[in-house]
Amino acid sequence: MDFVTRRKETRPSDKEDVQCERISISNGIGLGIEICNLGATVMSVKYHQVEVTSAVNNLPCPAYSGATCGRVANRIAGAAFELNGVNYKLKPNQNENLLHGGTDGFHAKVWQVERVIDDANHAGIELVYHSPDGEEGFPGSVVVSAKYLLSKATNQFAYVYSCELEENETKETIVNVVNHTYWNLSGKKGEHIGKHHLQVNCSSYIPVDIDCIPHNEIASVENSVFDLRKSPITLETVLGNVGNEHGEHHGYDHCFCIDTNEYGLTTIDEHPFDMNIAAILTCNDIRMTIATTQPGCQIYTGNWLPSKHTAIAFETQHYPDSIHQSKFPSIILKPGEKLQHATVHDFETF
Repeated sequence: MDFVTRRKETRPSDKEDVQCERISISNGIGLGIEICNLGATVMSVKYHQVEVTSAVNNLPCPAYSGATCGRVANRIAGAAFELNGVNYKLKPNQNENLLHGGTDGFHAKVWQVERVIDDANHAGIELVYHSPDGEEGFPGSVVVSAKYLLSKATNQFAYVYSCELEENETKETIVNVVNHTYWNLSGKKGEHIGKHHLQVNCSSYIPVDIDCIPHNEIASVENSVFDLRKSPITLETVLGNVGNEHGEHHGYDHCFCIDTNEYGLTTIDEHPFDMNIAAILTCNDIRMTIATTQPGCQIYTGNWLPSKHTAIAFETQHYPDSIHQSKFPSIILKPGEKLQHATVHDFETF
């Protein structure tokens, strides 16, 4: 069978029509995905013919649905930062802050199809984008790779992001690349996610202000609505208890700090990754386990979607606004370094 197929598409744009490709990938045992190289976007994931995402039709999606967000995903406070004594001004796109790399970030770029992956273990695609020095205000020329792969042995969907400075680039920069797929395991697009059950393997989270900017603090989830560790919680029982500092827009839009656990080594495209389980989402008879090498997972319950709470995103990433937060792991990329991280979504029927 053909595990990977490609077809060219023309997509309308405000500026000019965009020539791109849609790549269909199947593992032959129940899992299929569709990827578009515009925004390195996950357009669809089907598990035994059930659509388990908010399938994407229009690109780039204003809600970042399925897209690869960067150069720095999540928020940068004040849309500015200092690096090596130089102040960099970015282009704010959420109030005075920068969200998901900017209006014209990675999600809005046409990525190059670097190679098709079809070996004994995986079927997939690798996409590459070259981000020039100064794009959206960020320093340094960066090359970023996105691999999307399906295991041929299990119903496991994996993606791997790699970032490094271009050859001969001397400027340091910051990166925090994330995938922004929205999930709804009910198989019914637009259905409220309240019947989903969620378990999160995180004993701490990042408190934020009304604009989702961190307080340079890592807080315990103990005795709070952020404690989702012990058993799966039905989302409809907690969504109304979570909001910003003014109690508005109820729902999660918070970064959880992932605990070490026993998910263990996973080999993806011949590279071993040591992963931890971030969360487990279930609905009806479908269970999806999310594991990652990243330290954090931004859980967003679609509080600002046109149809509120009809999907949930698990944005595995570094912590938000890390460049300004002294207690958070660094997102600085230096010459000669390669930052690489992987996330898997394991599907099963129970």
